[in-house]
Amino acid sequence: MAASVDLKTAPPSPNESASTLSLAVDRVLPRVAMFDSKKFRIASSVTFVASVALLILGISVLIGWAFDIGILKRLAPGLVSMKPNTAVCFILSGASLWLLKAEGVSGAKLRLGQALAAIVIVIGALTIIEYFSGANLRLDQLLFTEAKSPSVLFPGRMAFATALNFVVLGSALVFINEKSKGKNLTDVLAGSGAALTLLALLSYLYKVDALYRVVPFATIALHTIIGLLILCAGILFARAKDGFVAVFLSDTSGGIVARRLLPVAILIPPMLGWFRLMGERRGFYEPAFGIAIVATSLIILLVAVIGRTARVLDSAEVVRRRADDRTRLVVEATPSAIVMVNEQGRIALVNSQTERLFGYSRSELLDQPIEKLVPDRYASLHADHRGSFLREPTTRAMGAGRDLYGLRKDGSEVPIEIGLNPLRTDEGNFVLADIIDITKRKETEATLRQSEERAQRGKRIWEKTFDAIGEGILVHDSEMRIVRCNAQAAEMLNMKPAEVIGRKFADAFALLFGKQAADYYLDEGREVLSSFEAQTAAGQRYMVSIFPIKNPDGESVSVVMWNDVTTLAEVQEQLGRSRRLASVGQLAAGVAHEVNNPLAAITTCAEAVMRDINHSETAKELAESRQWNYYLGEIVRQSLRCKEITRGLLDLTRQRQARRVLIDINSLVKECAKIGVQRTDSKAEFQMHLDENIGEVATDAEMLRQILDNLIANAIDALNEQPGTVAVSTIREGDRIGIEIADSGQGIPTDLLSRIFDPFFSTKGPGKGYGLGLAICLSLAESLGGSITVETKESKGSRFRVWIPRRAPD
Repeated sequence: MAASVDLKTAPPSPNESASTLSLAVDRVLPRVAMFDSKKFRIASSVTFVASVALLILGISVLIGWAFDIGILKRLAPGLVSMKPNTAVCFILSGASLWLLKAEGVSGAKLRLGQALAAIVIVIGALTIIEYFSGANLRLDQLLFTEAKSPSVLFPGRMAFATALNFVVLGSALVFINEKSKGKNLTDVLAGSGAALTLLALLSYLYKVDALYRVVPFATIALHTIIGLLILCAGILFARAKDGFVAVFLSDTSGGIVARRLLPVAILIPPMLGWFRLMGERRGFYEPAFGIAIVATSLIILLVAVIGRTARVLDSAEVVRRRADDRTRLVVEATPSAIVMVNEQGRIALVNSQTERLFGYSRSELLDQPIEKLVPDRYASLHADHRGSFLREPTTRAMGAGRDLYGLRKDGSEVPIEIGLNPLRTDEGNFVLADIIDITKRKETEATLRQSEERAQRGKRIWEKTFDAIGEGILVHDSEMRIVRCNAQAAEMLNMKPAEVIGRKFADAFALLFGKQAADYYLDEGREVLSSFEAQTAAGQRYMVSIFPIKNPDGESVSVVMWNDVTTLAEVQEQLGRSRRLASVGQLAAGVAHEVNNPLAAITTCAEAVMRDINHSETAKELAESRQWNYYLGEIVRQSLRCKEITRGLLDLTRQRQARRVLIDINSLVKECAKIGVQRTDSKAEFQMHLDENIGEVATDAEMLRQILDNLIANAIDALNEQPGTVAVSTIREGDRIGIEIADSGQGIPTDLLSRIFDPFFSTKGPGKGYGLGLAICLSLAESLGGSITVETKESKGSRFRVWIPRRAPD
C-alpha cells in the first residue's frame, strides 16, 4: 500500500519503533494457555472412563453383597469391605459425572445430574449425623444386612472419612458447570477430597492405623479409596479447559513445567517417606537421622528439578522471543496498516504502515482513543458500533459494510477498507484491525465508472440510432436465429422488437414476403444473394441486403437490411414515363404538321365525294349498291380519329401552365358527376360523399375538370355496361385536397397496375380508347402540383384519388 503523507513529526528511528512495538506486543499478545485439542480429547476420555469405572465399581460391590462374593466386597481377606451405601454413592456419582461432563450441558440433563449429586450429599451428610449424634437412622443396612463382629462397631455404615468425601465431592459435582461464582469452588472441593483420600491411601501403604486414632470408629476400604481417587480425577478432568487441570494440559512454559514436576511431587515424597519408615522399623537409624535423610534428599531433588526446570524455561523463553521477533517482523512487514484496540477503545498496537498512513508517530498513537483516527462526523457513531462489536465479536472480512474513511494528522481524510478480527486474551478482549488505503482503487473505480457510463451512453446512443434508422435491420447468428432487431424492422413485421428476437430469420422473412419468397431466396441448397429485391403481398417493394460479419470471438453473424424502394421504383417509373412522353412529344411535334394536312385533305375530299353522290340519283343508287357511302364515312371517321390522336399527343407533351383561381371544389365535382350521369348508355348508380368544410381552393378549373371527366368516364366504362356504383368523394388531408372516384367493377390486374399511366396502354377492349386518358390526367395533375394514386382489388373495383395542394391564387 502506497500512501503519500506529509508527516509533520519526524518518524521514530527503527530501534525506537522496534522497541515500542515489542512492548506493545508483550502487553497485548495472548498469554493464555494454548491447548492441544488432542489433550482435551484425552481429558474428556478420562472423565468418561472415570464415570464408567465408578458405575462398574458400585454395581460390582452390590453384586458382591447380594451374592456374598467376598472378593467383590473387600478385594482380599483381612481388608475392610466397602459398604452398600458407599457402592450406591459411587453409582450415583458415576451417573452424575457422566451427565455433567459435557461443557455447557443444560436442561433436564443438567437438573438430573445435579439431583443425583444432591442424593450423594444427603447420604454422606446423614451418615455424618449418625456419627456425631450416636443415633441410628436405619440408613446403614437399608439394602443389605451385615453381621455384627468385634471388629465392626457399626455394621453396614461407611467410614466417617468416606461420608465426608461424598459430601465434599457431591458438592463439587453440583458446581461442576458453574462459570462464575462456583468456577473455582469445584477445583477446591475436588482437591480437598483428593487430599483426604490420599492420606488414607498412604496409611494403607505405610501400614499405620492413624485413621483409627483420628476417627476410631471406622476405616476406609481399599477399593473405596481407589473409587474416591477416580471420582476426584473425573471431576478435575471434566474442567480441563478452565479448571485446575488446564495448566497441566497447556502447551505453554507453565504447562510443560507442571507436567514435568507433577510426577516428582506425587511419587518422590511418598517414596522417601516409605524408605525412612522402613529404615526406622529395621533399626538402621534413629527417627531424627531419618528426618535428616528425607530433608537432604528433598533438597537434592528440588535443586535438580529447579535446575532442569530452569533450562526448560530458558529454552522456552528463547523460543518465545524468537516467536515474538517473528511476530514483530510479520506485523511490520505487513503491507497494510495494523491497529489493535482494547475493550476501552484505546490503541494498544500499531505498525509502521499505520504511521505512514495516518501521519502520526507510534508514541502519539499508543494508548490513545481509536476515534483519533476517525473523522469527526463519524466519531460518535463509531463508539456505538465499537461497543456493539465487542459485545458480539465476529470476524469481518475486507470489503464488508459501507465506505469508510480515516482521519490523518493533517486533517485530511483517506478512503480505507478495514478487516476486523476479535482476539481473546488473559488481559481481556482486543480487536485487530487490518487497514488498507484504497485511494488509488477509488480513483480507478471512478475512472472505470466514468468509462462504463460513457460506454452505456454510447450504447444508448447507438441503440437509439439503430432504432431510428428508416430501414429495417435484423441481425441473425450462424444458426439463422435473430439476435437483434430495430424498431423499423419490428414495425414492418407488425411485432414488438422483443417478439422478433429469438425467431428464425426464415420465419420473419416469410412473414413479410411470403413463404414462397423465403423458400426461394433462403434455400440452403443455393448460394444466398448479398442483395436482391423482394415484394410483399400488398405490392410494396424492398431491396434486401445481407452483410456477413465475423465477431472477434470468431462467431459469424449476418446483418440484414431491407429498404422500402416502392417510392423509388415509382419515381423511376415516372422518370421512364416522362422520358417516353418526351419521345412521344418529339414525335407528335414532328408528325402533327406532316399528318394533319394530309388528313384534312383526305377528309375534305371524302366529304366532297359524299356530297356529290347525294346530289345525283344515279350516283346515289350506284353508291348504295356498292356501299360507297359507308366506305367514305369510315374514311372521314378514321381521319378524324387520327386528328384526335395527334391532338391528344400534343396535349400530353405540351407543358401547360396552370392558372390558379379560387373555385368551389364541391361544385366542380358535382358538375362533372352530373355530366357522367347523363350518359345514355350508363347503368351506373352515382354516390356523392362531399366534405362541406373544404370550401374554395386555388387551382386551374379547366385542368381539374378534364381530369375528373376522364376518371369518371373510366369508372363508368369499368362497369362494362353492367349495373354498379360510382362513388365520388372529397376529403381534406393536411395541406392538400383529395377527390376520390371509386367504381365497383372488376378492378385492374395487379401485374398491369404499374403500366396504366403509360401512353397508348389501355385495359379497355379494341376501339374503346387510345390509351392516352390516364397519361394525360397524370400530366395535368402534376402541372397542378399534385398527383394521382390508385388502389385496386380484383373483382372489387378500383379507387383513384386526385391530390391537389391548397395554394393561394396566382
